[in-house]
Amino acid sequence: MLAVEVNIPREMLNDSKFFLEIARQSPDDREMSRRYLRASLLYVCIAVEGYINNFILNFIEENKDGLEKDIEDYLTSVISIHTKLTVGLKIITGDSLKNKKEPYKTFKEINTIRNKIVHYSDEEGEKTYHKLTLETVEKAIKNAKDMIKELHLLEGSQYPQWADEL
Repeated sequence: MLAVEVNIPREMLNDSKFFLEIARQSPDDREMSRRYLRASLLYVCIAVEGYINNFILNFIEENKDGLEKDIEDYLTSVISIHTKLTVGLKIITGDSLKNKKEPYKTFKEINTIRNKIVHYSDEEGEKTYHKLTLETVEKAIKNAKDMIKELHLLEGSQYPQWADEL
């Protein structure tokens, strides 16, 4: 039996594009369109968070011998995606994705929509769906690729080729 290469961030980003295409096919069916736009946006966020988690774990593995235990514990603790993208990257690369700088600024906007979907409330529901559009999801997919590239730019390493291919 052949081994299967698993790359969840790549697969989630690819699935996000799949769901976006289904949403495009049913623009007049609001419920169907929302379903697939919602899935697409959630998959984008899963892709980015999975990628940053793996990025951090790879750093820890590559620096196991010289890394202080407190830093390893911090980087592997339950911290928000935003803390990982700022403090975590500052530890790893000496720089971070600045709050007001692209692609992080757009990621924060996308992640806010994600949080309002995942942590749903009646008060925010309708407002959230007004933001969940084809354009927003297209922007989210592009942003995920930009985030992956930016991580590697900060580190001075080559980003994965699939970020351009998807």
